[in-house]
Amino acid sequence: MDDLITIILLIASIFVIILFFKVWGMCNDVRALRKEFVREKKSNEIEDVDAWLEGGSGRKGEGTDEKFFVGAEVSSVVDKNGVHMGDVLKVTKVAKDYVVCSLEGKNVGKFSFDEVFLSVNNS
Repeated sequence: MDDLITIILLIASIFVIILFFKVWGMCNDVRALRKEFVREKKSNEIEDVDAWLEGGSGRKGEGTDEKFFVGAEVSSVVDKNGVHMGDVLKVTKVAKDYVVCSLEGKNVGKFSFDEVFLSVNNS
């Protein structure tokens, strides 16, 4: 009986060691995991996630206003599309001469760069 227990513990120990090295190998290559799970960017999306997390725009503007980026919170300067002056909107798309914004998850339309300004939290 003791021999059976010893064999079972030996096999279990070998499996634990194999599992340890498998998990270590998966965690060791974070760069490969990032490439696997991060989708390809579009022209208006963030290119440098680290710069965006530090407060920068995280994208290269191709004719767009550099201070606006997808995910930024902006305040409305005009009453337009059911949005009142001072409402806080979220930028969902940045184009060459306008931004598309949403309010509480609902798309409210296009705004020119002069109709919105960045909220204090994004500076």
